[in-house]
Amino acid sequence: MFVVLVLNRERHAAAMTRWAVQFARGLDVGLDILAAKGDADAFTITVPANGAKSSLWTEVEATLSDIGLKANGAADEATRSGISVRTRDVSHETRLRAVLHYIQEEKPSLLIVGKQKSARSEQAEAGRLARSLFDEAPCKTLLLRLGNHDGKRCRSILVPTRDGKHGREAVRIAHAVTRSGGRMTAAIVEPLVGEDARQLGAFVLARAFKNAKIDREDEHVTRKVILS
Repeated sequence: MFVVLVLNRERHAAAMTRWAVQFARGLDVGLDILAAKGDADAFTITVPANGAKSSLWTEVEATLSDIGLKANGAADEATRSGISVRTRDVSHETRLRAVLHYIQEEKPSLLIVGKQKSARSEQAEAGRLARSLFDEAPCKTLLLRLGNHDGKRCRSILVPTRDGKHGREAVRIAHAVTRSGGRMTAAIVEPLVGEDARQLGAFVLARAFKNAKIDREDEHVTRKVILS
């Protein structure tokens, strides 16, 4: 079980890497960081070479070092740091096919892909890749837009939810990521119909937590019913 982060460009590499580490640590799994290219007839996968690393990988390694992690280290190093991190260059006919091929072979538990504002041409390309992965990846997929957050600390996560498959998974992941210091608010919007609307919303939220296998009340979690 591990998380896969797909990086689009150096500009956002540090913040995306910090966020991915928080998700991997919260879920207690390893982390693979990918840089994808669309310049190969067949699928290829390589470890970034020490002597010829791109500026993107230099930024990633510096960020990991600040966190106390090292990519592609020995098993005992991963044990000491609490998380195993691997960096990989993947190529195929298109960047999308490269990432999808990797996912199909490695079967990660969660895919994280960024959607950020940038120059128009870059934004269009990154947006197409992010949307295509969100639609086509055969695993749980998180589309992460950074906004103004640098990813150094997860202060809070808001999860609008219902008791469906996707809602339960969102609750489970947010709970795992925030349990080591952040706050989580699980919110449900309930139509203002009848006197029991708030109680019904609270019941649905409680069921979502139960089905996410979270059977305790935690101080870092707020459950909120919004009547509309």
